[in-house]
Formats: sequence, C-alpha cells, structure tokens
Amino acid sequence: MHLGFGARHQISNLYAGLPRWLRRGIRGYRSQVARELHLPIIEGAKRVLPEYVRCSCGHHDTAQLRSLGLSGRRIVFVYDPLKGPAGAVDLRIFQSAKRVASAFPDCEVLTCAKQSRRLLEFRDGILILGKRCHLSKRLQSGLATRGNLLIADLVDEPHDFRNEAGLRGYICASFTEFMSLQSHIKIDQECALVPHAPNDAFLTSLENLYWTRFAVGYYGASLNGLFVTELSQRGLLEVSGKKMTQSDESLSPDWVSDASSVPVQYIARPSARTADGRFKPFNKGFQSAQLGQLVIGGRFDVENRYWLGDEYPFYVEEETIDAAAAAIRNCQRAWEDGEVDAATTVMLRLRQVSCPVQNALDYRDALILMSR
Repeated sequence: MHLGFGARHQISNLYAGLPRWLRRGIRGYRSQVARELHLPIIEGAKRVLPEYVRCSCGHHDTAQLRSLGLSGRRIVFVYDPLKGPAGAVDLRIFQSAKRVASAFPDCEVLTCAKQSRRLLEFRDGILILGKRCHLSKRLQSGLATRGNLLIADLVDEPHDFRNEAGLRGYICASFTEFMSLQSHIKIDQECALVPHAPNDAFLTSLENLYWTRFAVGYYGASLNGLFVTELSQRGLLEVSGKKMTQSDESLSPDWVSDASSVPVQYIARPSARTADGRFKPFNKGFQSAQLGQLVIGGRFDVENRYWLGDEYPFYVEEETIDAAAAAIRNCQRAWEDGEVDAATTVMLRLRQVSCPVQNALDYRDALILMSR
C-alpha cells in the first residue's frame, strides 16, 4: 500500500530521530515503508528533464530566455528525504528545479538526497541546500574542496550561523529574511531574494475565474491565521476543512477548487507567527495573485507591507479582532461598489513577480551572483 503524504511525513520524522544501529536494522527489513523512505537515497542524483515553462503573466517571451553565466553549469537541488518534506519544501526543491531546467536547458539540473553517496562525487557544481537540509562542517568542507559552491535556500527555517560559515551565500524566499541577512552574512558571502512561488496547480488565467458573490476565504492551518476561528464564527470568513494534499502528495483538486471559489483571500498572520528568525514568505499572496484574487493582510506584517505597498487599501490595521472584522467589511464595501482598481493593479504586478518564468529568472540571477 502506498503511503500518503501525512503518514510518510510522520514516519520519516520518527525514522530520522532513531539511532543509526536501529535505522540499519529497519533498512534490512524488506517492506514498502522502508523502500519509500530510502528510494531517494538509493536513486541518488536524479536529472531533471526540461519541459515547457509557462508564463502566467503575459510579460515574458520564453523563446528569448538565456542562461547567461550559468550555461553548461551543473545545478543540484539538495534535500533531506528523511525529514518528510512538506509542501513548501516540495515547491522550493522539485518545482524550482523543474522550472530552472525548463527555462535553461543548457544547464544540467539535478535533485539529490543529502544522504546519497553521489553527493560527494560532484565537482565544480552549484549545490542548493533546501529546508532542513543541514550538512556537517566536515561535509561542507569536503564539497567545497571539490570546487562546489554551497548555497542555502532555507525558506522559513531559522538560521544557525555557527554551522553556515562554509556557504557561499543564501537564496531568500522572503523579503524579511533577505533584510535580516544583510547584517549577518560575512564579507565573502552574498544573498539574493527569490520570492517563494505558488504551486503550479494555481496557474490559472484571469479569464477562467469570475465571482458573482463577495466572500473572503482562509485556506491553511487556523493557528497560522489572525483570529481565523473568531472571524469564521462571525460569518466573515470561509475556512476550508478539506485536506490540502492527496495520497500522491499533489494538491487536492477539491482544495484548489475551494481556494479558487472566492474573490478575496485572508492572509493576515499573528505577529507571534512572523517573529524575527522565523521568516514567513508571501506565498499565499502570490497564490492569490495567480488566481486573480485580492488579499487582506496585516499592515503590521513587514512581508505583507513590502509586497503590497503602503497604499494598498485592504489591510488589518491593528492586531485586534475588531480591526480584522473592519478590514473585511471595508473590502466588501469596495468590492460591491466596484472600487477595487488600485488593489487589482497591485495584484497584477504581483502576478508578474510570481510568474514561473520570472521565478526561473530570479534563480538564474541569484546563482550568477553567487558564482562570481
């Protein structure tokens, strides 16, 4: 029986915490669970084949894409399969690798488990270490002596600068991480902002969605949203109870349908969930931009304010339930009166920022910067 995402996530995390002698014993047991946990390690490095990379914003000519200084380079997205990669990790590793390979077919793009023996065989490559993919100082040194550039792309994971001295630089999924690193990186390191792109399942043309009723939706864990339960109880917020993923780890079509069913998404987070050192990307905002929706975010959230701008009209002004309710009612009045042009202009700009082609270009520019 194939393991679902949730089950494999839990089992992988438990497995990763076991002593080595016990893990060796489990590896010797011929079961599907053991095979699924170890398949990425056994496979080692896996070549990512180029496909068509779609422009979702209408501003890119894919025929004109150039890899520039990356031509002929080997780019390896490294991850830890024993830490049960979550959705954000899947997007930041496998989707990013696919987009880079598709936009720049003259590069050799691979994904590789950090436990694979193939990892130490790489020479003169660009190795992008994903979330939860921590390498020992000894392993970092061994890879560096073979001419490899090590770059961290940790998404929202806290940094441990004591163990990151061997890195050439950082790719930042959020503006808040990018700004924070300015005062932490060494003189020989670089950092670059590559916004966290939404899942390809949400790449829908603006013409495909048309809403006849006003509604605000929240899609995700309730604890990550600001007063989500209270706003739902007041009838101001629609909260999806459907599972985000299905057994093959792709987004559930029902969940995508739910998230697409409203003209506005609520993305305000409690300040406790956006504390310094735990950087949260603007992923839901970019997802809404791809769907042609508007968003309601918190003005007190630096990430929201950076991408939406100070003049964006639909903010939760204070971290109170009354302010959150007022923001929703203000958005409803504007939507029903047809006064959403300013907000729509902002979201169209963010649609271009989060376009798959732009995502690949951002990675290209970041890796060229690190390779100098």
